[in-house]
Amino acid sequence: MTAKKTFNKFLILICVLCLAVASGAKAIIPTGPVSWITGPVQGPYLAPFAISNQNSVTYDTYYNFPLLSSSWQASSLGVGRFGVVDFGNGDLKEQICGTVYNSVGVGAILGCVSGNKKGLIKQGMQSRIGQSNYDNDLFKEWVSGGCLPDRRIIVTPVIDGSQTQITVVGFTAFYIDNFDSGALTLSGRFTFIPEEALVPEPSSLLALLCGSCGFTVVIRRRKKKAIL
Repeated sequence: MTAKKTFNKFLILICVLCLAVASGAKAIIPTGPVSWITGPVQGPYLAPFAISNQNSVTYDTYYNFPLLSSSWQASSLGVGRFGVVDFGNGDLKEQICGTVYNSVGVGAILGCVSGNKKGLIKQGMQSRIGQSNYDNDLFKEWVSGGCLPDRRIIVTPVIDGSQTQITVVGFTAFYIDNFDSGALTLSGRFTFIPEEALVPEPSSLLALLCGSCGFTVVIRRRKKKAIL
């Protein structure tokens, strides 16, 4: 084998590796700290509160979102609300406080929560907030402290508001400053996606060439508006 042929094969291998890395990476859309990732997402950060992609949100701006807990369709969720959904594993209280494991990806079709679930929502949120290291309205202290993992951070599905079925198109993260148990309202700010919430996904090409590997691409830019 000539040196030229060897070099050409080496270049081809490098190109294949680069393509594998690109295809196996999870993309976080560079829209600032209000990142919208394509998932999938797992674990205790995942909360059963969906938001429509018709919302326009900004990092470090205070939002007040009522929870739409009765039967609803994606097209009726509207702007400025969270819709309560069912991930399937565990009851609603367990899903909210993060004591059961769920994993959700883009393309998943979720069911909405129907009936009177106010008690389960209240209990789940109180349990979740009770595990936090921060009191209400301490978002800036959390950021200045290094954005450490905390139960006030929830990762919620972004759904396609142009459809009737609840189809996941992405995920975003919300810092809960306060929960009003009477009005079933979450108040807080959109923030970074915790990397711990991402499901490791090996690239099939890289696995073939050099074993199972997972990659995460995190792009953060500050003070820009994010269109969900």
